[in-house]
Amino acid sequence: MPNYRSITLQLHSQFDVGTFPEYLPRSQEYYTARGVLAQPPAHVDEKKSTCSVYIAVFPGSTFWLSYSVAPPIPEDQHFLFKLFINGNHIVSWSTGKAEEWKGKTMFGLYERDEGQDGKKKIEKRALRFTAPDSDGLWRDVTNAFDHEANIEVRVHRASGRKRIGCETEQYAKTPHGAKPRGVDLVNAGRAGGDHPKRFYKFALIDPIDQPFVAFRYYYRTWEQIRYLGLVDGDSDAADRSVIERCDDGVLESPRKKEGATSAHPQTYIPSGARSSETHSDKCSDWERSQRHSGVITPPQFYQLSVPPAFKLDPLQLSSKPLPPIPQESDSFSPTAYRPHPAYPVEDWTASTPSPVKSIRNLISTPPLLGRKKAFAPSSLVNAVATAWKKRGMPSSELSSGTESRNSPRGVS
Repeated sequence: MPNYRSITLQLHSQFDVGTFPEYLPRSQEYYTARGVLAQPPAHVDEKKSTCSVYIAVFPGSTFWLSYSVAPPIPEDQHFLFKLFINGNHIVSWSTGKAEEWKGKTMFGLYERDEGQDGKKKIEKRALRFTAPDSDGLWRDVTNAFDHEANIEVRVHRASGRKRIGCETEQYAKTPHGAKPRGVDLVNAGRAGGDHPKRFYKFALIDPIDQPFVAFRYYYRTWEQIRYLGLVDGDSDAADRSVIERCDDGVLESPRKKEGATSAHPQTYIPSGARSSETHSDKCSDWERSQRHSGVITPPQFYQLSVPPAFKLDPLQLSSKPLPPIPQESDSFSPTAYRPHPAYPVEDWTASTPSPVKSIRNLISTPPLLGRKKAFAPSSLVNAVATAWKKRGMPSSELSSGTESRNSPRGVS
């Protein structure tokens, strides 16, 4: 995990290894002392703002990149990433405040052959190491000191960007697609309509030929990594059958002879473990500088063959007394509700006043009025008689008129 100028870059594998183990290049004096005249890359080149590491090749496997920029960062600043493989440009992408200055890149966008409708379609191409030959050997890089066989990511700062039209090309017509070596881009399906296809033009702060920072990954086989003296016998890679022994002409790593040998060389001892001899005393100067350099992640090749050499201390009892547990009554039943022991029992047994009853007491009901008498037809007759009586009409005439009206009539 190189971290240079507040920018962190990682290569992730499709296998359980997770991120690729990275190895620091050896110095020129190391190879000169062993009669090797080739010039290795420098781990950090301040003049070119370049950080270089070695990684192991997993033939036929896919991988992708993740990146992040540590604050403080100006809010209006963008970072443009350009991916190069063996010196050929592959794909570019950017990040800014909207992406929180972090993300990952898994494929590039290229044109594909036009369909029957004649419309231009876009396909995704994933990064993958080339497959081995028919005999099972991977021969894309024959020289361990080949400076062109690398994966490079250049980072430029930009003060702004402007959206432009879609600019794509067919992968087979690119310089790298015409003759891929080491790393190839395989078809990962069509880029659907929900996939963003936005292209921008950037106002760069750094010159094109002088990026703000550049990361180079020199991909090599396990035999070449062992030949360069980048691993020792304590790592898991040294136990692979494809790696030759030191007496067969392979450069021997001096880290084997540095430091004392552990009683359990394959045991992972965590930092802070109690022992008569601390693990830091057993580490070599190179391993100590590699751990505290802050630019790479140590190879994750640890094997727990025996339990770690440390002793667990017993837990300290708390001085705070626990709340008393209420005593169960004789009328205990499995379905009865039991209050929590951390709260007083009196608070749970006190009855809560009903809000409905209190509201009902505040509402006053008006008294019921007496029933009215039922209405009858005779009451109407009496009312009419009373009215005529007040006007001076005799009651006999009123009664005769009433009878004449009530008597049956004939029709002639």
